[in-house]
Amino acid sequence: MKQQYLLDYEATKASKNGMPVCKFDSCIPALQFCKENGIKMRGHVLVWHNQTPEWFFHKDYDVSKPLVDAATMERRLESYIKQVIEFCQKNYPGVVYCWDVVNEAILDDGSWREINNNWYTIMKEKYVEKAFYYARKYAKKDVALFYNDYNVFLPAKREAIYNLAQKLKEKGLIDGLGLQPTVGLNYPELDSDDIDSFKTTLETFAKLGLQIHITELNFEIKGDESNRTPENLKKQADRYYEMMKLLLKEDTDNGGPCNITCVTVFGICDDYPLYKNFKQCMYLWDKNCNPKPCFYSFLQAGLDWKASLLSK
Repeated sequence: MKQQYLLDYEATKASKNGMPVCKFDSCIPALQFCKENGIKMRGHVLVWHNQTPEWFFHKDYDVSKPLVDAATMERRLESYIKQVIEFCQKNYPGVVYCWDVVNEAILDDGSWREINNNWYTIMKEKYVEKAFYYARKYAKKDVALFYNDYNVFLPAKREAIYNLAQKLKEKGLIDGLGLQPTVGLNYPELDSDDIDSFKTTLETFAKLGLQIHITELNFEIKGDESNRTPENLKKQADRYYEMMKLLLKEDTDNGGPCNITCVTVFGICDDYPLYKNFKQCMYLWDKNCNPKPCFYSFLQAGLDWKASLLSK
């Protein structure tokens, strides 16, 4: 549910009030499937620097004209968020249980993402808070609002996200953080006390008292198919196992400090053409949808945890 797919260029150009117009044909099948099968859906994403049409930011929605001013962009932002949230709530009540309101607004060094980010160019960092403000305004009270990002274990980035979330929490605008562990077989450390470990990251964000969602969980075997050796597949399986054990240990339900309410994997099977030339070995199933060693280790972590509880 990204702006690239939901914004209707022709209808927006013809809009009498100057506000954007959305079309929802691209997401209706998924919403309908979830509604019919009692599945909850994550709304991803309301505001992102990527996959948003360039024309959305320009005067008269014409890329040959200048960027609009901050006040105009804020009105467009509100209109878009209102349309998307209210469409889902009216037509598919209860299906979308949370929204990633803003995605990947902070760089690895802890600074704001300014380059190739028209949101920032026009509205500066205010666009983040405004997006949460309007999402809170139009979302039902039981719909949770999240900030979502990757490389959250990097100390400078982690601190910047923490400070942002703290400010949003003080204003009642955020319910949780989405942490994207899109990482490799060796880095970062997971269950260690290193400054850039995932454990340290979890326990740092836990101090905010917000929900924690693990989003886009994957451990990639880099390179071509020749690298998908039994040894590397075992390393991948071990990483999934270690991560799941860590999440179980850190969760408040098991006496830990972290209110982990969701774990989501990034995709289903390897080499699925999510993007052009997208061939990656990072998922629980291989390219033929056969379960990999990491599928079994992912489940085994939970089984072992349950067995340890029963043995006490």
